[in-house]
Amino acid sequence: MNPTAHRLSVLFSLGLTTLGSGCGDDEVQGARGAGGGGASTTSGGGTGAGSSSSSASGDSSTITASSSGGAGAGGRGGGGGGGAGGGEPLSPEEALEATIAALCPGYAERYCAAATTTCGCMAAPGFPSADACLEAFEASCRRQLSSYLPAAEAGDAVYHPESAGLCFEAMEPLIAQCLLIPNDIFFVSCPILSPPGGFGPLPGEGEPCDLPCAPGLRCGLDGLCRTPGEEGDACSFLPDCAPDLTCHLGPDGVDGVCAALDLTDQGDACTGPDDCAGDTQCMASVRKVCVDPASGIACQFDTDCRVSEYCALPEGPAPSGTCTLAPGTDEPCDNGVSCSAGLGCNLTTSICEALPEEGSPCAAGPDGPFLCAEGLGCFPDGCAPLPGLGEECSIGLPNCEVGLACAFEVDGSFCREPVGDGGTCANDASCQEGLFCNFEESRCRAYYAAGEVCSAGNECGPEGACLPDATFIFRCAPAPDEGDACFLDECIGDLRCKTPYTEGACVPEVFCGVIPF
Repeated sequence: MNPTAHRLSVLFSLGLTTLGSGCGDDEVQGARGAGGGGASTTSGGGTGAGSSSSSASGDSSTITASSSGGAGAGGRGGGGGGGAGGGEPLSPEEALEATIAALCPGYAERYCAAATTTCGCMAAPGFPSADACLEAFEASCRRQLSSYLPAAEAGDAVYHPESAGLCFEAMEPLIAQCLLIPNDIFFVSCPILSPPGGFGPLPGEGEPCDLPCAPGLRCGLDGLCRTPGEEGDACSFLPDCAPDLTCHLGPDGVDGVCAALDLTDQGDACTGPDDCAGDTQCMASVRKVCVDPASGIACQFDTDCRVSEYCALPEGPAPSGTCTLAPGTDEPCDNGVSCSAGLGCNLTTSICEALPEEGSPCAAGPDGPFLCAEGLGCFPDGCAPLPGLGEECSIGLPNCEVGLACAFEVDGSFCREPVGDGGTCANDASCQEGLFCNFEESRCRAYYAAGEVCSAGNECGPEGACLPDATFIFRCAPAPDEGDACFLDECIGDLRCKTPYTEGACVPEVFCGVIPF
């Protein structure tokens, strides 16, 4: 076997969950409650390609792609669709941009047209408007196609923007049924990426699926290429069925039947996964906003309440509890309940008391049994003065004298001077003021400016937060106030990050969840 083709096949199979539809889609169904997710890519309007060509015909077991000069996909020499041959080949970056231009806008138009009409995704609260859908889909398409650029630059992959037309032909009938091309046959029907010279002969009926199976076949659970079943045939998982069908598993979760999507409940309101039947799921936007919860509201978790309250659950089975002020001095604090700010839970008496002084056992707080009075740290023997330069860190926070930071080292954790830009670090506290620890390189770096792309969440500084933008790319932004969008627990003050929706809608989950919303 061509080792480059095999390596690229593995690479594609790992990445195509956002280019096509996952092979385990039927296993995903029912796994989410009210919430969106997922991402997609590929397709757009076709482009002229000079004399470039690509083939993936139904009676062929070989994917090939060739360029003999020409404009557009073939090279930089002539005009859009009929340039003269012999043009200079496109660089990987140019081929990527050409593929994005050829593929993304058109596929976005096709997907969003179906999502906002026949497939009913707009019923899900927070699903993007038609224009926002196009923007999000194209952005996702660009990200996913760009992820293969390193392989193209290394000579392991070639972009084929001239194949966009094949993609549209394969996708349009599936999109009309609220389906996407499954991953295992995506680049057989839509060969926008390939090893140099193509994949070569593809495995046929009964042969191991070391590469994508030949057109018309799918990879079975036994690792062999098989002819997929038609409507009414038995199945055990999605690739047992033709791409325009799904596998409806029986009550035993094994004995299934290939069938068309069942969208009986499409558009119905719901509050959880059990409210939807067939191939629909209860979905709503995962986006949240900062709210100021009223005191004393019903709750299930402490995070449902204001920061100064906790969720007091009644004894015995009950659907919910009540948000209650955290206990004060001399009030009980057992069963994991934290005391009011400035107090600690005495682990012996389970009573809220002033924070323990030097020589006393540490008290329990929200982050564990590590609380001591100001200027003291928690040690195995109890509260003691905070350690100085070169001494072993105490447990919990703070863990060193003012001006020092706890550095995680091979021999343990020790108090050190904070380091400057470019210095080695293992946590943010190890860095000087105005810097954070970039965990990708374990170096202290300056905080990112608003609008810069972030990932770990610590890059944006104490006054900022790493939040998703309109296309779900995470960027640094000011810490959110009441009514502002949030993601986890970035809200300022006593605010909580909560969903604004009380119900979702039953929609085709895999299709509507292709773009995060």
